[in-house]
Amino acid sequence: MNRLLGSLDKARPRYGYGRGRRPLWDERNRDAERIRRALRRAGLKEFGEDGGGFVVENGEDGGPFPVAAALDAGLDGVNVRALMDDYTRALTAQGWRVGPDTGPDPQEQILEVWITPR
Repeated sequence: MNRLLGSLDKARPRYGYGRGRRPLWDERNRDAERIRRALRRAGLKEFGEDGGGFVVENGEDGGPFPVAAALDAGLDGVNVRALMDDYTRALTAQGWRVGPDTGPDPQEQILEVWITPR
């Protein structure tokens, strides 16, 4: 019986589940969910079925988390700079460092976030 219970524990994500039952298998998954939670708490919309919003990627181990404004055709009138400023305010309020995209083809609708470990 203990062997069965032990195997069930291994099948569960180490850090539980995020919104929408997204499994949080490791610290990068957990921290990406922390970023999503901070943005949602600030009243910012997450990308989903009802149109554009923010998207948080896990990025590379040890590197920043890319946070993008995924805009759709219905949001043509959005001021991208103002939206990115809203993202930046919500994330820096958590004590995290936020900067512009430094990728090979930098995009104004992408930020890089370095999260403070807990």
